Amino acid sequence: MCFSIGTSSDCFLFVFNQDESNEQMHVEEADGGSTSSSEDEVISMCRKNLKMATDFVVQLVPILGMYSDNHFVKLPPRSLFAPESGLQWVQRTLTRDSSCYKMFRVERPLFNRLHNTLVESYGLQSTTKMSSVEALAMFLWVLGAPQSVRQAEDRLIRSLETISRTFDAVLTCVLRLAPDIIKPKDPEFSEVHPNLENPDFWPHFNNCIGAIDGTHVKVVVPKSKRIQYLNRHNETSQNVLAVCDFDMRFTFVLSGWPGSAHDMRVFKDAMATHVHKFQHPPPGKQMQMSYNSFCHFHN
Repeated sequence: MCFSIGTSSDCFLFVFNQDESNEQMHVEEADGGSTSSSEDEVISMCRKNLKMATDFVVQLVPILGMYSDNHFVKLPPRSLFAPESGLQWVQRTLTRDSSCYKMFRVERPLFNRLHNTLVESYGLQSTTKMSSVEALAMFLWVLGAPQSVRQAEDRLIRSLETISRTFDAVLTCVLRLAPDIIKPKDPEFSEVHPNLENPDFWPHFNNCIGAIDGTHVKVVVPKSKRIQYLNRHNETSQNVLAVCDFDMRFTFVLSGWPGSAHDMRVFKDAMATHVHKFQHPPPGKQMQMSYNSFCHFHN
């Protein structure tokens, strides 16, 4: 085996011949003779370089193999073996009201209304990878069960990247929609809700504008934040405060607080930090409010 090694002044040609009896290495110098010590140094350097090159090749081969498997050796598309595509599954589910509600947790008229609203006013668009109908259906299906991203990948026969990007895109549109629907119909609360005129509620809930309560929503957090998000049931969660009116419409939601936070701390944050959104009593009335109870106002 021959190696050509060039230096700034000399160029040597080394020829290594392995003998079965004594395994001696013969070195031929390209430009003339050399001393025994210099020959030994060159031989040692060559052996070292040869070993480094061999180790590099050994490490490189499996990397090249994995790269080839991922980018050159392509498996047949899963759609060839699947009974139906993700879009076909969505379309089939939407044809039956009961299936639509079971899978997407909304009735079909509401699904169509939400889809049209997001497309027309909040930026939901079809892409080359997924239509807007399939994207919204996937979003609701993941939230409703809930399902993992990998389950969505298998159900819709899409890549993990497509599922993740599409989910984030729909979520962005829904967040744009939220401020327009999570608010009171009448911010001034000028009229008493008709339900309160029922003798069972009047006058006990006179001038009440809604109900407020808190709930814990389970979350998965990094190990470093687990203690912070542990609630009293030893589960990681967020403490979410919500207010709804007598039409069962959410009018205020405050999320993000870790599960270890006390309910009153979340309530005080809603009163102080989000004063411009949190419902307050109409002018001229005082507020008597307690957490986990109805909100009462009196003159």
